[in-house]
Amino acid sequence: MSREYVLNPKIGHTVEEAIENTNPSNAKIDVYEYGTWQYSLPALPITMRLLEPEISPAYQRQEHLVMREGEKVMKKPIPEDKLTSDVNPFYQIIYKIVEPRETTTLEEIQRALIHDYQVFEETNEDLHIIERIVEQMNRDGIILKHLGAYKIGITLGLGDRVVDFIHGYDPFENELMRMIKGRGLVSNRELHEFVLVSLGWTKRGELVENYLRRLVEKGCIEPVGDYYRFKKDLKRTVGPQIEKI
Repeated sequence: MSREYVLNPKIGHTVEEAIENTNPSNAKIDVYEYGTWQYSLPALPITMRLLEPEISPAYQRQEHLVMREGEKVMKKPIPEDKLTSDVNPFYQIIYKIVEPRETTTLEEIQRALIHDYQVFEETNEDLHIIERIVEQMNRDGIILKHLGAYKIGITLGLGDRVVDFIHGYDPFENELMRMIKGRGLVSNRELHEFVLVSLGWTKRGELVENYLRRLVEKGCIEPVGDYYRFKKDLKRTVGPQIEKI
């Protein structure tokens, strides 16, 4: 879907106020095109009814538990079939694997990424890439290694947007193809801004270039000057992986 509508709070109001008591004074509907913010609309009854905006991810990540000492807001996990902006998607997938368990071995993480989520192939190269990603997450304190296994460390920071996570596709490739197919022809600059700024999945422009080069090699897109044109859909298969950190 190229256009998205998201219900967010206005400045000076909490996300709870905007979602639980939606009105034009405390809420707005943000309009995004291929992940890039375009403009905001007032949260009027008619716009809410016609546009049916998604609820802000900031609210979706919270759940309210009524305790004896009062209401407590707990972190609510991102749905299994979603990823958020501003965090490397492979960090998010690995976090999904490790979080439900007391401890998780590197081999279990590799097996889940290859067989359950199908975002890597069972090759020595891919196994080493997964190991490097896990090591980086350990250095960052996101997951912690203890007695040869990993457990959750610090809470993973998440962004304000969610995108679909489809098993069997590299998230970077899938989002790039979604944008290029939707428009037919997209400039190199726009694609970089989409990944680096709108999605915020990496700060490395060369990573975006590597993915675009790979999509050209697969015959999914073709370069036209400083633009890329859609040629064919990305197949639901996983090819040789490139560095994802």
